[in-house]
Amino acid sequence: MTDTQQAQETQPVTAPGAQPLTTSYEDLDNEALHLIPEAWEAPFQLPIEGMAPEDLGKEDRKAYCEHLLGNLSATFKALREQAQVARVRLWSDGQNDLPATMETPNCVSAEEARRCAIEAVSNWYYRDGQDQKETVAYLGAISSTPHTLNALHELNRLKHEFSELLGKLRDALDPSSHTRGDIHDLVAMLHENASRNVSRKAAGALVRQLLHPRLNIRQLVRSIPIVDELPYSIRWRWIDSPSSVRVGRNKLLDMLERKQANPEAQMDFQRIASVSDPEFCLKKGQSFDLRISVRKTTTGPDETPYMDFKSRLPVFYAAAPAGYYRQTPKLSYAPDNAPKRKRRRQTEDEPFLTTMAVHRYRRESA
Repeated sequence: MTDTQQAQETQPVTAPGAQPLTTSYEDLDNEALHLIPEAWEAPFQLPIEGMAPEDLGKEDRKAYCEHLLGNLSATFKALREQAQVARVRLWSDGQNDLPATMETPNCVSAEEARRCAIEAVSNWYYRDGQDQKETVAYLGAISSTPHTLNALHELNRLKHEFSELLGKLRDALDPSSHTRGDIHDLVAMLHENASRNVSRKAAGALVRQLLHPRLNIRQLVRSIPIVDELPYSIRWRWIDSPSSVRVGRNKLLDMLERKQANPEAQMDFQRIASVSDPEFCLKKGQSFDLRISVRKTTTGPDETPYMDFKSRLPVFYAAAPAGYYRQTPKLSYAPDNAPKRKRRRQTEDEPFLTTMAVHRYRRESA
């Protein structure tokens, strides 16, 4: 890419004779905080390979925590820059008359659909009246050049990197971790009104205090569906699915030990201690998910002809070759009353504990 092209891709996306696209997003993006020093982005090497952060000495432990926060800041900056590159390339594809369709929000023209898709790529901030965990759904299919798809793949890579760093931050904030106090001291130094309730569950709030006050982390780390060919069909379907997480036996015992003041929790502790199951299922309720099924046109001998995504972002697919007999995939949306696929039960019907929604896994699925 030439220097001129690179300069163009850092400018706000605008339509000829129109206002900048998604001005609301750009206004919110400008609220990003720059509290974490760039010096903390320097690489950190554990003294001994395989050593856990909590095993470090005081000074090394502090350096590790600085590095962790610095990496989160650096990755967030890289995400914002890469999103702008993707936005410009997506708009350029539209100027070359590549097709675009958006069902939700409903868009009449290809240009309007592409504008909506450009917003979807970088809609990471919750607006007034929107919950911090509430996410927006975009159902659409956007034709893209390989150049654009490469930019989106890089954006997905950075999303995954940010998600992994966030996981490390949660581990650093775990009550059993020696790094929890170091994170608290560093955050208090950076933000005078920082919350004192720095816990594993407060990792999202901490990130908002340091990176952006309106950051919607679920939308930020959500992977973009990308198909590197012109698919035959794309189908969207909303499903109700149980939201659950696997919990190891020792972790569950630790959770119950903190509730020993409750007699029922004491009995649950003994119940878990008396069985040898390595893992249990902690049910968190129901979730309303959007599933995307893509039928490909080319497959290898050991490949399935379908790609499946769990995402609320548009599908970006490779543009048709010049002169190809079709330019867009077939699109369909499953009606609300469509027959629902029944999932094979992996857990016992009745909960195993009294104080928590914990179920044992069926023996045949272990």
